[in-house]
Amino acid sequence: MITAELLCIMVEAARQLDCISSQKWEIRIGHRNLIVAAARYMGFGDLNSQNKILNVLYAISTSNKMLRREQRIERLRVGTEMSFNQANSLLNVLEGDEYSLEALIARTQCLMNCRDDSVRELVQSAIDVLTNVSLLLESFVGADCMAAHVLFDGTLCYRPQTYSTGITFQLQVLLPHKGSLRPIILGAGGRYDTLLEDERHAQDPIPPNPLCAVGCGLSLDTVAQLCCTNTPVRMIELIEHCNEKKIETLLVVHGDDEVLVRIGGADLGKMSIDEEHCNEKKIESLLVVHGDDEVLVRIGGADLGKMSIDEVLSKFENQTGKATSAVESFTHLHGISQSPARHASATATAANLNVRYAVAEKPAVNARKRNEAHIRSCLQKAIAVMTPQTVIEVIVTDLPTDAVRLLTTLIDRNCSMDELSGSFATATKQFNKFKKEFVRIQEAMEPFFQPKNNSPIVLFSRQTSNGYYKLLL
Repeated sequence: MITAELLCIMVEAARQLDCISSQKWEIRIGHRNLIVAAARYMGFGDLNSQNKILNVLYAISTSNKMLRREQRIERLRVGTEMSFNQANSLLNVLEGDEYSLEALIARTQCLMNCRDDSVRELVQSAIDVLTNVSLLLESFVGADCMAAHVLFDGTLCYRPQTYSTGITFQLQVLLPHKGSLRPIILGAGGRYDTLLEDERHAQDPIPPNPLCAVGCGLSLDTVAQLCCTNTPVRMIELIEHCNEKKIETLLVVHGDDEVLVRIGGADLGKMSIDEEHCNEKKIESLLVVHGDDEVLVRIGGADLGKMSIDEVLSKFENQTGKATSAVESFTHLHGISQSPARHASATATAANLNVRYAVAEKPAVNARKRNEAHIRSCLQKAIAVMTPQTVIEVIVTDLPTDAVRLLTTLIDRNCSMDELSGSFATATKQFNKFKKEFVRIQEAMEPFFQPKNNSPIVLFSRQTSNGYYKLLL
């Protein structure tokens, strides 16, 4: 009951605070016993191994990045001395595509059927607690709120040495960041009866009834920062010099939350900043105005060339009141063909590949041609989803597939140079005999992690006949 009441407070706080309710927010609920039971089921019966698993899952749960499944598996494998199959099986039991309580119960059915009585007891106790909390919480907040914002996550773990009794929960918002979502944790907590019992001194009075302690924390600093940064984007602040009548017409016609206007003296070199801003704020139209009557138009990420201000206004006026998007309106009115042949060629080709070799000896010309033909063949599907303007950096290496998988799991495409060096240091510890190869790859990769360089990177291994590669986006 206490846990359900605390969760109700969290839900109400998320509803009442505009900085939270205006974003995508969620409350994740898990149970420590599920993780311990799954660890025992996988053969990790000793307390030390279980604590390692709990600590790794705690680090994953509190990460400010949306980790891919491969990255989560690799962290489990490195941090707990699990094999790849064991880590994969553990996640298969604890997580899935659905986060309802029914889906979690269905996934943990294999634990309920285990011959080990201790595993069955742990799972049953966890399911009973989660079911009771779910029923109470639903009666307070309603079924719609439960379905939209409450997730039951078997991998959730928060401060396992403190909240060591059972249920844990976490409130977070998902903010758009560089084309993906970044989780920001606002509050978390759980039950800690066991901690109080362990820390009770001999001279302390013995409670007449078993303790039931549930705690949670709300990060007011994070909430305050979120409130400060969650202000509406006013595109007018980017205007340096303009004809007021023209700008008023632009803003009225298309709405000030969609049009990004840059006036006077701007050049194409500065568009990358505006483009990143557009991606983060989901702004569809980017207009860069030069001189008195010249506008560079970029709609939906596609450059449509130069137009006059009156021509731009007519496009927006024609779009107003119609069910077409700005992309369809501009491409149709600007004379861009919508034929299947046009769309078929509007993707990257093999010419977009920029192949570099991070190997001990550069191959001869004939060998290089064979390698690059093989690379083009292997990367056909990856190339097909890229835009024609994208330059795909391919780094050829002699690392084995396990080392390539580990390295790409550790590296985040948007990381800093220090974080990149840390990733290579971690990979070198695991595969020390390939230290020189890692150094070559790092030297080849560092230029692509400079500011404003967001080219996709492909790490391609020559050690396999089928052309093993991993993509960093």
